[in-house]
Amino acid sequence: MRRTLRRISIAMTFTALSSCGFFTSFDEFSVESDAGSVAQPYDVFVDSLATALCERSRFCEAKSASASAAQVACTHVPESDALSLHELRLLSIGPHGRDRFDATSAAACVAAVAESGCALDSLSRACDFLAKGNSPDDALCSDDTACTSGRCDGTTLSCSSRSCVALGMATEACAEDHDCVAGLRCSAAVCRAPTAQAIPCSARDECANGLWCDDLDGSGECSPIPDAEGEPCGVQDGMDPCANRLLCIAGVCARGATVGASCGAASPCEPGARCVAAACRTIGSSGDVCVSRNDCPNYFDCVDDRCVPRPVAGEACSPTRECLVGRCESNVCRVPTPGATCVDAILPYAPRCVGTCDPTYSPHRCSIPIGVGAECTSDVSCASGYCVGSPARTCAACGGP
Repeated sequence: MRRTLRRISIAMTFTALSSCGFFTSFDEFSVESDAGSVAQPYDVFVDSLATALCERSRFCEAKSASASAAQVACTHVPESDALSLHELRLLSIGPHGRDRFDATSAAACVAAVAESGCALDSLSRACDFLAKGNSPDDALCSDDTACTSGRCDGTTLSCSSRSCVALGMATEACAEDHDCVAGLRCSAAVCRAPTAQAIPCSARDECANGLWCDDLDGSGECSPIPDAEGEPCGVQDGMDPCANRLLCIAGVCARGATVGASCGAASPCEPGARCVAAACRTIGSSGDVCVSRNDCPNYFDCVDDRCVPRPVAGEACSPTRECLVGRCESNVCRVPTPGATCVDAILPYAPRCVGTCDPTYSPHRCSIPIGVGAECTSDVSCASGYCVGSPARTCAACGGP
């Protein structure tokens, strides 16, 4: 797996985080740290951060195309004691996050995420302490969390070609911002310094924090994010550049329609609300009172007047209550067994099969992965995830220090 925590697209906002000593305002995306608060255990921090991330996706749905899809990370996964995907991924990085956890780093992580507003595409660099391991550069690795640099690189998943590498300097190749040293970002697959104000740009991810690539006149220049009603704007790559609660409507930043007001394509709802039957309705959180699925986050249903995640494997389903994990068979969500076609992967990291989904078949078929030393044709055939050798190929173990 190329990424763990960082591959999760995060487009959410914060609510009160009193258990961690934080306060966040939706309007200004500001965070204040209570200097007198007592450090909470890592699990409490994970729970609070995951809750905050889900609140952010709900709030930012009207401002970011990725926020709508990101709400899937707020659902639970099979056999996880109803943990959300956010919690599961934060907890699954093992001892590294716990070893590096302290109140100061936790506060910096939360503050950085909150202050980014709805423009956040991945977890902030201030949260890097969560996903760095102990393996030095050049050590074999399977994912970023094994490395002290936080970067495991290679062209394939084969053991011989994946190793810990240093973060990229300016002009070096990258796949995302986290592949570059702090202060640089990945733009056009190369680590670059963020573009300053009044400097030409071609994409929004080139500009420094607090700026957007203003190409309204065709020139393309990094300019301050519009933060007042009536300022000109333009949606770029599905991202609304207007600050805070303002929306880019008909080319200018404006207030969206409030809850209960009429809405439509020309009159979108304010952040935190959704247009249903031509009227704005509040998007609830998990467990909130609801009338229909439209009152709940995406990938949630309204059951017994409450917003609950769509069912996963082993839970009851119906024609009107689709499975988030598995397929509905005899009114129960079931993960396909070996020999059956794979189920579509809606929830990231959830099982598509009992065993593994083998892409060498058409359509893809579930099969039992084979052990170390067995002949193989692809990585996915092996329980270890590594099929190596040429021309004869066998399953191999892979690991670093």
